Amino acid sequence: MCSSDLGRTGVLARSGEPAALADALEQLLASADLRREVARAGHERFLAEFTDQALQRRFFEGLERAADRSGAPTGNDG
Repeated sequence: MCSSDLGRTGVLARSGEPAALADALEQLLASADLRREVARAGHERFLAEFTDQALQRRFFEGLERAADRSGAPTGNDG
């Protein structure tokens, strides 16, 4: 998760600190708008990063970067 997503696509609480978890959950319970925004942002992140198509795209982009570094042809060289 990138740092710009922290607090946007979910709530965070330090491990082993139940009071921090309770505070984070209370924020969600207290605000329907916050729940909707976190749900919307989480859904957008899922669609952008975790669908089959997104994972395939990132996989092949990584292969192309590796091929570029090695000088191997990528199949897109015409």
